[in-house]
Amino acid sequence: MNRKLFALLCILSVVGFAAALEVDQKEIAPGAGDTVNFINYSGPHDTVSTAAEISGIGAALGRSLRGSTQAGDPARYSVIHAVDSAVKTGFDADIFIIGAGAGVDHIDNIRRVIAGYLSAAYGYTDKDAATLATYVTVYNAVYRGKMATFTERYKPAVTANLTADKVGLALSYEQWPGKTQIVIPLSDPRLAGTISAIDTTSLTDKGVVDKMKEDGSAAIDTRKDMADLKEREGDAAQARAEQSQEAAAQARTDAATKQADAAVADKAATQAAKDASQAKTAAAAAQAKADANPTDAQAQSQAQAAQAKADASQKQADAAATDAAAKKADAAQASEAVAQNEASAKADQTLADTKQSEAKAERKDIAQDVQKDLNAQDAAASEAARTASAGASPSVALRVVDETDFLSELVLVNLNDGSTLKTSTLNAVRNRTFFDTGSGLIAIAGKKGGGGAIRLVVIDPNTLEVLAQGKDSIAPQSAFAENGNDYYAVVESSGSYAIGRFDRNAELKAKSPVAIHPATAIVVTDKGLLVQSASGAIVLLRASDLTQITR
Repeated sequence: MNRKLFALLCILSVVGFAAALEVDQKEIAPGAGDTVNFINYSGPHDTVSTAAEISGIGAALGRSLRGSTQAGDPARYSVIHAVDSAVKTGFDADIFIIGAGAGVDHIDNIRRVIAGYLSAAYGYTDKDAATLATYVTVYNAVYRGKMATFTERYKPAVTANLTADKVGLALSYEQWPGKTQIVIPLSDPRLAGTISAIDTTSLTDKGVVDKMKEDGSAAIDTRKDMADLKEREGDAAQARAEQSQEAAAQARTDAATKQADAAVADKAATQAAKDASQAKTAAAAAQAKADANPTDAQAQSQAQAAQAKADASQKQADAAATDAAAKKADAAQASEAVAQNEASAKADQTLADTKQSEAKAERKDIAQDVQKDLNAQDAAASEAARTASAGASPSVALRVVDETDFLSELVLVNLNDGSTLKTSTLNAVRNRTFFDTGSGLIAIAGKKGGGGAIRLVVIDPNTLEVLAQGKDSIAPQSAFAENGNDYYAVVESSGSYAIGRFDRNAELKAKSPVAIHPATAIVVTDKGLLVQSASGAIVLLRASDLTQITR
């Protein structure tokens, strides 16, 4: 099995989401707090999924929310698109929720889901989305449970969907299902579709970066990727600023022309109105004369001609007034275009300057940390060489990490001085028991719940890495016994239990036909195995085929 995929989550059916607004983190800087050291499950799983399948959960969500405010399965994975355009203070947000039925138990998989979402919803490349997802998880871990912070900075439409015991991201995988609301603030729609959809300034605040530095060299590449992203943000913003400046210059020329046209049209409208007024006055006088001399044919004709001229003048005045109003509106619109382009140019230039400055400062900070790491490596290498020259006598021990279920992790100890040489990632060895097969260590490991399973595993005694995982489910209460090259445990199948005989590779070779109590002791004798049957009787099983010898 590919060990990198050993602890992947079970794929659970979901529907996805996308958002009309872009993601923003113009947020308050994370403050001091506990170290962001995520605790992941490490043990057997019922189902192993590929990284692409896990990322697909987020991608499906990112494609499905268009035009909606909520999507997904609340029992597993869902999102709330909390937006209120009527409220201008505070942030809108997408709230990514991990439901009680979700099987995610490793931080890498949460990041894969978020990265898949960011790519599908906001157009980020896979690499940029992965970088941002890492910072998003650290950000939410820093703010875990700090409801006052979210209330202060987010709109009521967001906080109405948050609860103090769920908001943010807990450090332990055991608190993720049903207890997680990952908040992703949304930015100004002006940046929709740009590489600045997420405000990286706040995501890389000193509080967050300090937490990432605690991972030492492991976080260097991610920090470099963020600095690279910021440089590209700066370049894109600079290009937009220059385009807006050019547009503003053109708009000013256009506005000047339209303002001149509007002035000419206004003057013409004023003159036309004056001419119409004079014509109206003349028509009234002619009509008065005609009324006084009803038998004077010439007076009647002159009155009719004067009225026709007044009507024509008024029609010209109305047309001139309409033309002047239209040209004034065009001029006003052109002036507004100047203001808008100048504002965009100023905003983008500020963004460009900020991002370039941040990227430069971060690269300098990274270089200093890299040098510190190199110095530390040199010192560690010198110390390791000194220790190696003194000789070491390694031995494997177990350290209990869960006192309720008695789960342990493997530790490689130097018997010469008692120092710890290595600690396994496998943290779910059961019964505080393992056996050395000569080619590896065999143990029962795992935990039920979510995507977890209980299996036999074979472990490299030098690296403490898992070499193989058995295919058969082991009862949580199972004892574990050794007899030569055979290993015995209680096998669970559809609610019934039997003794199973396994070889050194964790492969099942025989299973007892007799139903066994799941918590039975397994006593190895010269005659066979003494175990407790499901009825409570002690029975003797043949060591080879596990058939019952006595009844």
